[in-house]
Amino acid sequence: AAASYGSLTSAASGNTINALTANLTSVTDSSSGAYELWFKSTSSAAICLFRNDSANSGNAICFGIRDATHFEVQLLNGVTSTLITMGSDPRDGNWHHVVVSINATAVTVYIDGVSIGGPGNSYGFFVGSVGGTPSAYFGASGAGDLAQFSGTISECALYRGTALTGARVT
Repeated sequence: AAASYGSLTSAASGNTINALTANLTSVTDSSSGAYELWFKSTSSAAICLFRNDSANSGNAICFGIRDATHFEVQLLNGVTSTLITMGSDPRDGNWHHVVVSINATAVTVYIDGVSIGGPGNSYGFFVGSVGGTPSAYFGASGAGDLAQFSGTISECALYRGTALTGARVT
């Protein structure tokens, strides 16, 4: 069973939600875990689905849709960026399920239950806060080319201590 570590709140400007912030009160770094969400978008721009930073290790992760054929995973404050080829562009206005699962040696990305691969991992699973400020953002702008998310995000989840397997994701 998933444990609750906080709540999601939105940072809004007028009628626009800028990002969903996970107010993480008791989460620390771990060697494994997963990020999960559903999204739909028709944006042609590169979009960030999740970004966070960790005061405990100085590490960070950011991931999203880079272009029509690539999913991007950035590790360690955007220094290590990996482009993963997708079968089709999920920015088609339909709901899509994304899971980024992390263990001590690898990051695996699933889109709609299908593994599209991922980079090696020597950094661990990143959750935490910077100076006591929550630092896990669903839909926030990311490092590099990943911009503010445009669309709808639902059913966001963080799993600490357990990398989700393909059997669990499907």
